[in-house]
Formats: sequence, C-alpha cells, structure tokens
Amino acid sequence: MAARPPAGATIVTVAGRKTASPCFWRADVKQLIINSDDFGMCHSVNEGIVRGFREGILTQASLMVPCPWFEEAVALAREHGIPVGVHLTATCEWDRYRWRPITTARSFTCEDGTLPRSIAEVADRAAPAELEEEYVAQIELVRSRGIEPCHVDVHMTVIDPEVTARVIRRCGIRSRRPLGPGYEDCVFPFTSRGHLTNDPRGQDLDKTQWLRDYIEGIAEGVHFVVCHLALSSSELRAVSSTDSPWAEDYRVSDLDAILAPGLRELCDERGIQLASLKDYRG
Repeated sequence: MAARPPAGATIVTVAGRKTASPCFWRADVKQLIINSDDFGMCHSVNEGIVRGFREGILTQASLMVPCPWFEEAVALAREHGIPVGVHLTATCEWDRYRWRPITTARSFTCEDGTLPRSIAEVADRAAPAELEEEYVAQIELVRSRGIEPCHVDVHMTVIDPEVTARVIRRCGIRSRRPLGPGYEDCVFPFTSRGHLTNDPRGQDLDKTQWLRDYIEGIAEGVHFVVCHLALSSSELRAVSSTDSPWAEDYRVSDLDAILAPGLRELCDERGIQLASLKDYRG
C-alpha cells in the first residue's frame, strides 16, 4: 500500500513518479534523496543519469561544469526535470580524458592548461582566492543557463573547507557533503549518508542488496545516498582509462542497482518519500 503524504504536503514528480514534497526535517517523515555525481562528464554518464531518473529511483544529480558534456547535461536536466546541484571541480583524474578550468586558475593548472589529477596537487598549489573564483564561476555558469542549483559539493573530496564555506555563504547554496567543525551552517543536516559507489573488490554485498538493506533500515528523517551512474559503452571505457575503481564497472553496477525492480515499491511499503534537495526551502 502506498504511503500517505503528510498533512500540508505538496505533490511533485520525483524519480519519475508523483510523490510528496513536505517540509524537510520533520520528525515524523521518512525521506530518501539519491544523487548521482559527475553529470556532464561524458555522454555515457549523462545517459545513465537520465535513465536512472526516469526508470529507477534516482532523484537528483550534480553537474560537472568544466567537463565537455556539461551543455548536454544542462539540456537533459531541463528536458527531464532533473534537480541538479554543482559538483565543484578542480581536478581531472583521467589520463587520456582531460578538462580545463573555466577561469584562468593559473596557480593550480597543469602545464597543458588542464586540471590536476589529484586533490593533493590542488591543495599544494592553489591560491585560495583563485580556487574560490573558479568555484563561484562554475555556480554562476549553471545559473546563466536558467538553472538554480539545489546544492553544491566538491568533486573527489573537499580540498579547502574554508574556501568551500566562503563559496557557499557567498552564493547561498548549501553543501550536501560535511565540511568539518565550524561549518555546520553550510551543510544539509542529513539523518544519514550512504555511498553506493564502493570498490566492488571490498564489498561483502552486491550493490542492489546494499541499497535494499539501506532502504529497509531508514528511520524518520532525511537520508542521502550518493552514486555514480553511466551506461556501458566504448566511450566510457576510453575516457575512464586509468587503473581506477571509478571506471566503467563501478558506474554501470551503480546504475543496475538504481534500476533494480521493486525498490520504489519497497519505499512505498516502508512509508519512505523519494525527494530531492530542490524540495527543500530554508
């Protein structure tokens, strides 16, 4: 039996179905947000995110502004009504697939003008003011395309919490990723956070079972799961060419889990509303 929306809820379409959009952080409501990172990285990632949103239980995504397929991602977000945030990007981890910052960012770009492969390189070299301006420029480019981002986070991991906090306060968009003590006002206070994209070599459960167990364990509150979706393709194999667990197998198996039969029905049975951060105001 489908869960009844709480009193005062607004009905919106999330993850391809009608669902309630109540006040977040109510003590008596169970909500689940599922976010796919790297929207715009390549065409196969874009296709995977659209499929996860239309056919699975994906509820939102994070745009990578410097990537070559960003404009397609923007168009797809508009076409399908996908809520999106900004995946603040100062790194490019691949060997044969490279992207550049959208500002000059001279202090932390490589000799060929592309972004460094590792967080450590950026942390060692980036002038805080240049990193902040790059992040702000990425957010403003999304806004210039007629999209208001519903959240921010940082690609790979947070490089400089203080810079990230300044960007958040300057632009008025919260982070879905913790920044550490002293930055609580910058972060969405989720009840729990999960990460579907774990290294398959270290997982005891397959991803579908992990996701089902996570859903079954959800109590009242707002719960957040991050994943990385993509369709299997020669393009994806070519661009994710490094010896990295974040390559094709990781992303395709994430999509399989998000598309697994019965997950929407399981959410309904347990009174869980699929939601996005676009639903949150305040």
